[in-house]
Amino acid sequence: MKKFLKVLGIIVVVIGLIIAAVFYFTAGMVEVGDEFFEAASKGDSQRAYEQLAQEFASDITPEELQAFLDNMQVADLESVDWGERSFSGSQGEIAGMLKLKGGGSVPFSMDMLKEDDGWKVYTIRKTPSGIQSTPASREIPAEAEIIRLVNETTAAFTQSVYEKSMAKFYDHISVLWQNQTTVEELDGIFGGLYPIEDDMRVLLNYSPVFTSPPSINANGVLLVEGHYPTKPTQVNFTQKYIFEGVGWKVVGYSSNLVEVGGGE
Repeated sequence: MKKFLKVLGIIVVVIGLIIAAVFYFTAGMVEVGDEFFEAASKGDSQRAYEQLAQEFASDITPEELQAFLDNMQVADLESVDWGERSFSGSQGEIAGMLKLKGGGSVPFSMDMLKEDDGWKVYTIRKTPSGIQSTPASREIPAEAEIIRLVNETTAAFTQSVYEKSMAKFYDHISVLWQNQTTVEELDGIFGGLYPIEDDMRVLLNYSPVFTSPPSINANGVLLVEGHYPTKPTQVNFTQKYIFEGVGWKVVGYSSNLVEVGGGE
């Protein structure tokens, strides 16, 4: 029994050391999170903006950030309670609860990235309310939100085809994808559509039809497949999104034209 208690005591000490190490190495992330929410609660969107990672900051304006924070009710913030925290090299995640002055609470999580000058906020997620079948970070958006995403992406893409330059589409895609490609490379991929005489922007007069339920894979990529019900040529599409900053951003796109017969 004494030997068992001794071993148990060693295990408890080891667990305590692990927890202490996690808190030590994630302290910088929490400090940045506190700074971010303190600035946001005081309406200092510029100081809050300065806590963002470079990729996040390049993909959102201070006004867009403030609109997201307004939705989180940060103006009524009383305190921030930090809960789960983890890290792996230069990446980490912290989660917590915003305690509001009126007694309410808003759960959230933040992905963190370690840059040259320390930890920065890479993404912010507000945990949606209601019954959830999957973790918040893997939550499939509502159908209305997916339709909005698809139509916005289609608008940027078809406008680029009309202008015979992928510059507009490039500005629309995720920072992750932007870092892996150029406007010229996108022109090379999609330039085969430029000679088409029909104006593809007509697709925006239709609602997209999904050929399979949208899904999120193990890497957090949202996959949306479907078509626009035009005739005699139907435009099929595959769009992929990642959660970047405060929303879903395009990380992959393909489309093809199929003759389906009939006419308008």
